[in-house]
Amino acid sequence: MDKFKVYAGCIMDEGAVEACQSMVLSGADGVILLDQSGEDDNKHEAFFGALRALKRLVDVPVFAGGRSRRLEDVKKYLYAGASAVLLFPEEAELDGGLSAAAG
Repeated sequence: MDKFKVYAGCIMDEGAVEACQSMVLSGADGVILLDQSGEDDNKHEAFFGALRALKRLVDVPVFAGGRSRRLEDVKKYLYAGASAVLLFPEEAELDGGLSAAAG
């Protein structure tokens, strides 16, 4: 029988990094971290700092997303340490840029 994978889902807020780390220590195979900063640029930038901090603490894949409107946004998630970027159709304005992002 194939091994099931368990991913911990966290919405970015105060304490999310510690909560995700705790779930990984409890056996989660990966993390899904959602940026729900809306139009708040400061919170959006803070998300990337939290993502970098989380990647320093855990050695599992971290999928991140939210507020991915342009190819540059996707790159920021990847440069901050995301293993993959979650895209939501209602947010994306990538106009064919997905193939470039996929490399």
